[in-house]
Amino acid sequence: QVASGTHHADISTCHTMHSAGPPDSRLNNTGPRDPIHLLRQVAAISATSDPPDSEVLKLLFTASFLDRQDTWSNLAVTFNERLDTWLVTGHFFAADFSTFKTASVLPLYSDQTVSLKRHGEHLRSIETEVLLYSLVASDSECLLYQLASPTLWARRGKHCHHEQPSSATS
Repeated sequence: QVASGTHHADISTCHTMHSAGPPDSRLNNTGPRDPIHLLRQVAAISATSDPPDSEVLKLLFTASFLDRQDTWSNLAVTFNERLDTWLVTGHFFAADFSTFKTASVLPLYSDQTVSLKRHGEHLRSIETEVLLYSLVASDSECLLYQLASPTLWARRGKHCHHEQPSSATS
């Protein structure tokens, strides 16, 4: 599972969570409205320079969304040079908070696509345990999802057996 929220779907290869949720109160204060300033309020920027204007809103909306979730902490905005891509990284906790994994979230606008080939490149190039995508709508809502290996069913005799594909087939 990706996390709990107002909407959750688990469709073997895609986990989604949707939550407009209340806006983060830190983003509604009367202080500066500069998007970089607002982004720095919810996530550290771990790069040698600030993200370009074309990326800031996607990163801000994604980081703000994750910051409102109980299962995320230690958010940072990073730049992956191999992919030439900005990501939001953080600790993603299990539902019972007993364990966590370091996860990267790649924000996308609704008109951006990720091919399976590009997804494979992302998986090989990130330095975290989990890769999620955040589909950012024009009204700042986020849809968080993960591409995962499908559950395969093989027929052996009269019984079906559940098999997980090997990681080499990604």
